[in-house]
Amino acid sequence: MICHHIPGKGGETQTISIKESEWNIHQSHGDQLGACTVVDNDIQICHHDGNTKTQITIKESQWNQHAAHGDTKGICPVEDKKITICHYPPGKGNNPQTIQISASAWQAHQAHGDTKGDCSSSTGSPDTPTSTKMIICHIPNEKGASPQTIQISPEEWSVHQAHGDTKGECATSSGSPDAPTSTRINICHTPTEKGASPQNIQISPEEWPAHQAHGDTKGDCATDSKKSTTVIKGKKP
Repeated sequence: MICHHIPGKGGETQTISIKESEWNIHQSHGDQLGACTVVDNDIQICHHDGNTKTQITIKESQWNQHAAHGDTKGICPVEDKKITICHYPPGKGNNPQTIQISASAWQAHQAHGDTKGDCSSSTGSPDTPTSTKMIICHIPNEKGASPQTIQISPEEWSVHQAHGDTKGECATSSGSPDAPTSTRINICHTPTEKGASPQNIQISPEEWPAHQAHGDTKGDCATDSKKSTTVIKGKKP
């Protein structure tokens, strides 16, 4: 009985019986007298138990029985959990979408302004501080509607600015530190909507050049329907 090294098998051995007259040939290429010593190495496997996967170490001789019920060799794969975020598509800041992403992709989304949780969440989260919102005085499109102090995201400001909204709280009769009436000016604002009537609104002085550029005038709008000119404070039409 000898321990025979199998040619071309990378060191694999097997115990075989030979004639004593053949020993010199086997000895010359490294075989040994006696049965091969079995080395039962430790191996790591991923053990499957229903929906649960556990990393365990077994003896190599036990592998066949584990393989029979679906275990796999090596380290169990790390499952990438899903999280819900409020995603702001590029160029569409006014239309956020609630989506699910892999947890590993969160940093990339967070970098361009997405927030954790549903878009409809009113309470926000530690990742969506209210400091990212800005306060503006919003002029509703409805004729005669009163200005409203609202909060918007910075990406929405350009749209609101275009139809006459202003930064800060709306001015009140009592005044406020954020929007004192002494710094506001009255103008006759012509909405961009076709056929819309001119509106009397208040703006800050720094916003006047933008309004003047598209045809607005200082002072109240003319109330005489027979005249097309605009009344400017301090002057006759």
